[in-house]
Amino acid sequence: MPLTFARSPPDLALRLGPFFLMALAGLAVRTPWMAEHPRLAAALFLWIAMDSLASAQVLAMRGQGRVVAARAALAGMALGAVAAVAGMTPPLRTILVDMPWAVAALALLVGAHVAWGLMGARAAWAGAGGDRKARITAALSCLIPQPLARLVVAEVSLLHLALFRWGGAPDVPAGHQAHTCHRELYPLLGGFIAVQVMEMAVTDVVVGLHHRTAATALFVLGDLALVYTLGLMKSLRQRPVLLGPRAVRVRFGLLVDRTIPYADIQAVRVAADAVPKRSPANLSRLVAPNVVLTLRRPLTCRRFLRAEVRTTMVGLYVDEPAAFVRALDWRTAQETT
Repeated sequence: MPLTFARSPPDLALRLGPFFLMALAGLAVRTPWMAEHPRLAAALFLWIAMDSLASAQVLAMRGQGRVVAARAALAGMALGAVAAVAGMTPPLRTILVDMPWAVAALALLVGAHVAWGLMGARAAWAGAGGDRKARITAALSCLIPQPLARLVVAEVSLLHLALFRWGGAPDVPAGHQAHTCHRELYPLLGGFIAVQVMEMAVTDVVVGLHHRTAATALFVLGDLALVYTLGLMKSLRQRPVLLGPRAVRVRFGLLVDRTIPYADIQAVRVAADAVPKRSPANLSRLVAPNVVLTLRRPLTCRRFLRAEVRTTMVGLYVDEPAAFVRALDWRTAQETT
C-alpha cells in the first residue's frame, strides 16, 4: 500500500514545543534564585509563554496571509498570557497583581484578541456553509487554536449524544443512501459497558474501605469512561457511511468523517487484509476494514500526535460490504458517464 509522509518530525515539535518550553520555564521560576527575584521570574515566565505560543501559531498559519498570521500571533500571545497566569506560583501571581500596568496590558491584550476573534467568528459562521458543526468549529477557531476548537466541538457532540439523545433515526440527509457499520461492534461495546459498571461498583466498595478520596476519584473517572463508551456506541448507529449525490462520506461514529468525491475513486473492492487495522489509511479505527478504495489522487490521513501520511488506498468497514461495493460501483459509473 503506497504511503508517503506529509508531516515531518519538526511539525510535531511545533505542536509540542511550546508546552515543553512552558514546562521548563515553570520549573525555572521555582528555583531559589528566581524566588529571590520574583519580578524577573514573573516577566520571564510571561515572555516565554506568550512568545512560544505566538511563534507556534504563526508558523502553523504560514502561507495563509498577513491578516491570518497577525490574528494567530495575537491569539497565541493571549493564550500564553492566560496560561502563564494560571501556571504561576501564588507569590508570583501576587507580584503580578501588584503591577497595575502589567495587569492592564494583559487585560488589553486578551480583550483585543476576544474582540477581533468575535468579529472573525461572525464572518466564519456566515461563510462556513450549512453544516452546523462546521460552522461552530470555524467560529470557535477564531477564538482558540483550531485543533483545540475541533476537540471542544467533538467532546460536546459526544457528551450530548451520550446523555441527551436517546433513540431517533440515524443521521441520513435527503438524497443519501446509508450503509451501517455498527453491528459487529455493538455486542463488544455492550459487554465492555457491562464490565465497566461492575468494575466501578467493585472498585468503589473495595478502595472505599481504605481510602475514600481515591475511591471517589476512581468512581468519577469510571463515570467519564462509561459516558464516553456509551457516546461512541450510540454514534456508530447514528452516523453510518453515506453515499451521496457526488461523493461517499466515510463515517465511523464520531471518530471519522471524511468525504471522498466519486471522481477521485479509481476502484473499489471487498478486501479483508489489503489495509492493516492499525494503518493510518484505515478509516474505521476500531475494526479491520473490509472494503478498500483505490484513489486517483492521494488522500491525507491524520492520527493524533502522529505524522500525516498521503495514501492512494484507504480502507473502511461496513456491515454489508458486497452491497456497498455494488452501490458505490453504480454511483461512480454514473459520475463518469
